[in-house]
Amino acid sequence: MARTLDPQKHTAKRNQILDAAYQLIYMKGFELMTIQDIIDNLGISKGAFFHYFSSKRELLEGLIERMLNEIEQVLSPIIANPHFTAVEKLERYFYVAQQWKSERKTFLLGILRAWYQDENALLRQKMFNASLKRISPHLATIIRQGNQEGSWSCANPDETVVMLLYLLQGFSDSLAEKLLSPDSSLDATWLSHSVQVYTNAVERVLNAPPASLRILNIVDLQEWITLVHSSALSP
Repeated sequence: MARTLDPQKHTAKRNQILDAAYQLIYMKGFELMTIQDIIDNLGISKGAFFHYFSSKRELLEGLIERMLNEIEQVLSPIIANPHFTAVEKLERYFYVAQQWKSERKTFLLGILRAWYQDENALLRQKMFNASLKRISPHLATIIRQGNQEGSWSCANPDETVVMLLYLLQGFSDSLAEKLLSPDSSLDATWLSHSVQVYTNAVERVLNAPPASLRILNIVDLQEWITLVHSSALSP
């Protein structure tokens, strides 16, 4: 007789492995962390590990998926708050997301180099598509509210959301490239200019008045510069 899978126990054990990986990434980064490290940390067999994750890459996918779940739980209340205007919701949405990432800088820097390796290009696209499906409805709701309030005039909210998220992904990729650059070419001038360009683009796509939005927090982003200059990303 085939053994019946207990979904709760399966999820709990899978989460234990993800928790162990999370802590090890804080200590040594994703690239230096090995599957054997996780096995030793939890006192499980290799077979037990591979029952939940077929490879280290699948483990990385699991970690990113967990992050998407966590950040969605943090951001959803912003959309549901009836007291915020659309502008407040949009700005808080991006600010809280950025703050959430800043609070996890050590972990994110620990996986960044592996995440942007060529071999993970398809995985990056897969996870970006997954985030589009999660985030798009939230932002489309904000855009429609902004249309009603007269904050902007956006004819096609659903399609516009996709454009906005691709713009943000482009900014994130550029930031990651700077963070991973061996010459530490990330500086306050580049950051300030890039944030301004991105914000201007968002305003134009939404057909919002110039200088009406504050999408990204420069102070939080500058903390990443400090980490780069302190050689936090030295291979």
